[in-house]
Amino acid sequence: MNELKLLDDILKVLKDHTQENLLTQENAFILAEKGLHKDDSRLIYTVINKLVKDGYVEFKSLDENSKLIQGYLLTFEGLIFINKGGYKWQRIWQISKIIFLNISSILLVLSAVFAGIYYYGELYHK
Repeated sequence: MNELKLLDDILKVLKDHTQENLLTQENAFILAEKGLHKDDSRLIYTVINKLVKDGYVEFKSLDENSKLIQGYLLTFEGLIFINKGGYKWQRIWQISKIIFLNISSILLVLSAVFAGIYYYGELYHK
């Protein structure tokens, strides 16, 4: 499975299940595994940690009725990011920028070459 799709899929799971409450660690893994048809909780854990590092998911500990609840919340940045298309769209955008810059550089060089040829012809063929 594509790593970017995996990141986006887990962000979508968190988006759908953390609108009002924390998604506990156990429930996060269960939902992610069901949604992704994966049995690899280690992989899910590393993906969620990547999302936490990137600032799109937050790990919180809440004390409700003398009971400690730990879980994940989608941050506002994460919500905006996944609504814009997530990691897959970000990668496509990066590749598009690189291609555009390369094409622009090639066109600039070709323009300079053609200008040089034109002025060479103007100078020496009059």
